[in-house]
Amino acid sequence: MDAVFQSILSGAPFLLLHAGVTIAMLVVGVTLYMWMTPYEDIGQIRAGNSAAGIALGGAILGMAVPLSCAKISVGAINAAAGSRRTSGSPRSSIT
Repeated sequence: MDAVFQSILSGAPFLLLHAGVTIAMLVVGVTLYMWMTPYEDIGQIRAGNSAAGIALGGAILGMAVPLSCAKISVGAINAAAGSRRTSGSPRSSIT
């Protein structure tokens, strides 16, 4: 049980860092989207325009899905790189 707890403690900072960077990138993307659109998104939604809400929700999903996939692929790359480092260099057995 101690090994599991140590594993969680060692991985938590990286998880929080990846999540924070991903959320920051999403916030920047949504802010740029709202700045670039010719109408006031939040004002339209507050006025009851459901089409504006659906469009903004779709834009957020359209930005969030690739960011989540990038986070997963970076995690897989880090895991693969970590496993290669611990197993040694493939050329170390050649003498």
